[in-house]
Amino acid sequence: FPIQFEFSSHSNRLGKPTDPVRYYMVGRQLYNSTSKHFTAELLLQDTTYSYDDMRNHGRLQWSGDKSVIGTPNANVTFVIYNRISTSYVRILRGWLEL
Repeated sequence: FPIQFEFSSHSNRLGKPTDPVRYYMVGRQLYNSTSKHFTAELLLQDTTYSYDDMRNHGRLQWSGDKSVIGTPNANVTFVIYNRISTSYVRILRGWLEL
């Protein structure tokens, strides 16, 4: 999963192109099938933290810089992105306008 991605082929209801919509990864869920246990990785202020409710007294633990959360991992089951672009979505009279 990419750390950042964008949708750039949007147009509003009049067919006019809009600015790209950008997203940035802020977290991901991991599942260990051997122990049948979920953990999480979170990105906070360019630092990756891991969370495991069974370790470290349920507190976040430092994992490294932001590149850690972008490292491929076969155990990833869910990814959370935050919209970072200035483009907006507005509902107006039943039309979806970007």
